[in-house]
Amino acid sequence: MKNINFFLLLFSFLLLNTCNQQADEGIEIAASSEEVSDGLVTVTPQQYAQAKMQLGTLQAQDLPNIVTASGMIDVPPGQQAAVSAYAGGYVKNIQLMPGQMVRKGQRLFTLENPELLVLQQNYLETVAQLAYLEADYQRQETLADENIASQKNSLKATADYEATLARTEGLKARLQLLGISTKDLTPTALANNMTIYAPISGYISEVNAMPGMYLQPQDVALKIINTSSLHVELDVFEKDILSIKIGQKILFRIPDTGTKTYEAKVHIIQKTLDPETRLVRVHGELNQDEGLLLPGMYVSAEIMTNDLKGMSIPETALVSAGETTYLLVLKERTSQQVSFEQRMVKTGIQRDGWVQILNPQAFQAQDSILIEGAFNLIGIE
Repeated sequence: MKNINFFLLLFSFLLLNTCNQQADEGIEIAASSEEVSDGLVTVTPQQYAQAKMQLGTLQAQDLPNIVTASGMIDVPPGQQAAVSAYAGGYVKNIQLMPGQMVRKGQRLFTLENPELLVLQQNYLETVAQLAYLEADYQRQETLADENIASQKNSLKATADYEATLARTEGLKARLQLLGISTKDLTPTALANNMTIYAPISGYISEVNAMPGMYLQPQDVALKIINTSSLHVELDVFEKDILSIKIGQKILFRIPDTGTKTYEAKVHIIQKTLDPETRLVRVHGELNQDEGLLLPGMYVSAEIMTNDLKGMSIPETALVSAGETTYLLVLKERTSQQVSFEQRMVKTGIQRDGWVQILNPQAFQAQDSILIEGAFNLIGIE
């Protein structure tokens, strides 16, 4: 008798504990709380509401085929400049740092070279000779026309004048290349230094010169990059290149800087294939100036090749059981229960929260499909 009373007491305790847990925690959707039979999943209206379940239908969507690629941010060669001088000299007045912004035509530094004085002296001497030879050339031309002087004298005057003119123009061009203006050049105002100006606008990426060093003509004093024309250079596999076309949309990310996505479009497709890697270079033009992007950054990208019209469903509607994926189709809804039928699906392209259904023939247009709350039913077997 005592054993019977003990078991009755234990049973009452367990029953009371179960009721208290249900009162405290409410009704939860779990695999063990629904009835599953003959491919049907049944929940109560309370469970349906508590899980905030929602119904939807298959939708026709344009889902793009995607080619994945990797590459880097770069600058076109025309937007990069290596600054050097046409003549050697000692560096003066340079106060530049990498990362500093410069404008086209801005003075960068000066070079000092005594040979500049000789070059200017030669130019002024030829200018003076040219004035005399020009007057003699015109005089000999007049005398020859009037048969007063011989044709030989006229030809010699012409040759001397034209030779000196060519030398004068050559010296003038050399001085202009060195940044020395000949407009106001006089024997008493000679320059012993030349100024180096920025050939393009941009940021200084490299400085190799310092005050006092001798810069040879072949030496690169500094480099400038114009980052307003950044583009992406992507490597695409041989098997994918035939689907790439000019103008296609590119979405890319900088893996080390977060999840922000940038946009570009295919601008140039290289016409050569790397025989070792079997990759083709594709250049993408950014849709807008992105100030945070820098040359050399690694990117991972997706190229949207072509849109496929297909039936799709939100990814939240998918229910997985082992290696099989289902959609839950509303079978019956009453005041006592809501039942769903499990239908196996084959999925394709996934994009922006939608997934392509490859067997839409398994569904009717009027089928109501559980698109929210299906996650709670994943454990059903």
